[in-house]
Amino acid sequence: MHKPHDTPENLDDIHPVSKKFLWLANPKVKRNFIWFTVACLILTVIIGYFFPAKHPAPWEGGLLYAISFGVIGFVAYSIVVFSAWPLFRALSRPEDYYGEDDDDTLSGEDDV
Repeated sequence: MHKPHDTPENLDDIHPVSKKFLWLANPKVKRNFIWFTVACLILTVIIGYFFPAKHPAPWEGGLLYAISFGVIGFVAYSIVVFSAWPLFRALSRPEDYYGEDDDDTLSGEDDV
């Protein structure tokens, strides 16, 4: 059986649920995963074309409706990008927050 490159030699160290997903580490799967996503997108568009909504909402179907998702997505993404700096300032800690690296009191060792 062909083993992916990133799989560990000793499978005893892996959680049993994780073993089922080792095929995702195959380089061929990593390289071609985008085509699976594109195929699913095309399939979804085709299904939506042949089986449209039975009772669309009154605001659906116009150009403004189609553009509104792009505008809402752009505004939401902009909020995320612009909130990065304030969040970093609010959530970051100083470099010595957990103590110095050369401090032996944390490890329980005594200097003699």
